[in-house]
Amino acid sequence: MDYFFFFTLWIATVLTPGLSCPELCKCSDKYGRHFAECSYKDLVEVPDGLPPNVTTLSLSANKISFIPLGSFDNVTRVTSLWMAHNEIVSIEHGTLSPLVHLRNFDISHNKIVDFPWEDLQNLTALNMLKMNHNEMVHLPRDAFVNLSDLRSLRLNNNRFVTIDCEVQVLFTTRRKVPNLLIIISVSICLLTVSTVPLLGATCFHLVYKYRSKTYKLILKAKDQYHMERNLAANFNLHAPHTESQRKINGSQLDEEEGETESADEEKEADTEESVVTESFSLSQCRNLDDCEMGSEYSDRLPLGAEAVNITSNYKYPNQ
Repeated sequence: MDYFFFFTLWIATVLTPGLSCPELCKCSDKYGRHFAECSYKDLVEVPDGLPPNVTTLSLSANKISFIPLGSFDNVTRVTSLWMAHNEIVSIEHGTLSPLVHLRNFDISHNKIVDFPWEDLQNLTALNMLKMNHNEMVHLPRDAFVNLSDLRSLRLNNNRFVTIDCEVQVLFTTRRKVPNLLIIISVSICLLTVSTVPLLGATCFHLVYKYRSKTYKLILKAKDQYHMERNLAANFNLHAPHTESQRKINGSQLDEEEGETESADEEKEADTEESVVTESFSLSQCRNLDDCEMGSEYSDRLPLGAEAVNITSNYKYPNQ
């Protein structure tokens, strides 16, 4: 019985801190995360007895005015700390140093004048930092040097005099240059993706057009070659016929000229023979009685002259 009592007491001692929750807070586990909801409870300080495994701690909309050293020593796993809309004036130096896993930190809408800037050197996992609407005046130049993962920073509505603009420019340049490079790279990729098909289509069209034009020129050259070849063949076929026709025409002309000349010669011979015969007959007709004279119109005599046909029974001597 005694062993059982001590075992139960030991279990309660060990597990109670992990299961405990401040009286005015509500602790719960959701989605594998541990929440401690302490907002709107009129708290004047950070409550004790928070679960050590809490990851999200909300202390917003309370009346906390001062955060002493050691307030978060037992909640080092916190990744999100919400303390907006309080009356915080000062945070003691070293108070935030244990929160090495802190990613989201909101202390906006307070009255903070003194802030432990040195503690930010340990908060290298910060992604979001809201410090707007406070009373801070001093801001060190190297306040955000180690915050390489910082994505959102709000410092507006404070009393920074000379350094605020410089910090804003420093943060904007550090965080927006990679985004600008990403935008330029994506734009180049999209432009390349959209241009390559267009260039390909243009090149294909030009190649196709050039090939079709070349093919047409080749066909035209072939047609011209075949036409010239056919003309040459036809000319070679007609040339002997033309030459033979020319020879035939020439021979016919020669024959016609020969026939014409022979006809002329025959006509001249007949004329001469008739004249000789007539003269010979007249010379041989010694006796008018032996000659019969007749009167006719002759084509060879002038108009009105009488032609005398002389016939005789003269016999030519044998030669």
